[in-house]
Amino acid sequence: MNRTANERPLLEIEGFSARFGDRLAVRDLSLSIARGERVALVGESGSGKSVTALSILRLVDHAELGGRILLDGDDLLRKTEQEMRGVRGADVAMVFQEPMTALNPLFTIGKQIAESVRLHEGGRPNAARARGIELLRRTGIPEPERRIDSFPHQLSGGQRQRAMIAMALACRPRLLLADEPTTALDVTVRQQIVDLLIELQEQEAAERGMAVLLITHDLNLVRRFAQRVAVMEKGVLVETNTTEALFGDPQHPYTQRLLDSEPRRSIAPLAKGARRLLEVQGLCVDYSTPAKGWRSLVRRSTFRAVH
Repeated sequence: MNRTANERPLLEIEGFSARFGDRLAVRDLSLSIARGERVALVGESGSGKSVTALSILRLVDHAELGGRILLDGDDLLRKTEQEMRGVRGADVAMVFQEPMTALNPLFTIGKQIAESVRLHEGGRPNAARARGIELLRRTGIPEPERRIDSFPHQLSGGQRQRAMIAMALACRPRLLLADEPTTALDVTVRQQIVDLLIELQEQEAAERGMAVLLITHDLNLVRRFAQRVAVMEKGVLVETNTTEALFGDPQHPYTQRLLDSEPRRSIAPLAKGARRLLEVQGLCVDYSTPAKGWRSLVRRSTFRAVH
């Protein structure tokens, strides 16, 4: 029986393999992602999960790819490079692990977002800039009207990752690939990025059915973010299940070992009468920022980084 367009999964990976010379990095992998679904692909380093994600966008160099990767029934492995340029960013977008290497250090955040919008959607520069400001606002960057003119090195790690997410969402993709998006961030910011991805995905899913494939080895992140989990070991997909079922009753021995390897923290209570080593009260940090245009001759403003 033929499935209708609405019944067909957004992404279907069928018998996929990736070979680098004599090394088979991914072997006979089959996985589907429905519209509006959040799926996590997990496994230790070298398991083939990032190769799988990058192959969806055909961003793996010197690899022999086999099988089929279907986006709405259209095989991405059969497209020309010119056709793939129309897919990247517009239909499938990616958030990379380290934004400092993924962002161009010579261009402002606003120019990089505008480039993606104008490349796929056209339009005037003012409209692209306005969309960039709105995207930065949606991703929680403070003062987006000012930050849009910042270079990547002028943003914090969390702000750079939020800017990467804004760029990925610029053309309203149907599928978002997130490759270890929180690895380079501290625990507090990591939680904020996860909550942000969930919020944005649910908004886009309601409007366009956007799905997310998360590549990670962070099991706490998976438990919070994903609705379904796929586990890879040495290039082979060994288990797929809902998040609740997989964490509650893992079936494959490798999945069991992976969950057992999760560190468990034990913190001793603070000793009574412990001596205070550092005390901070009322600390503020202000940066002087020049006003734009002729106002810079007579007035300077400040940006408060620490309240």
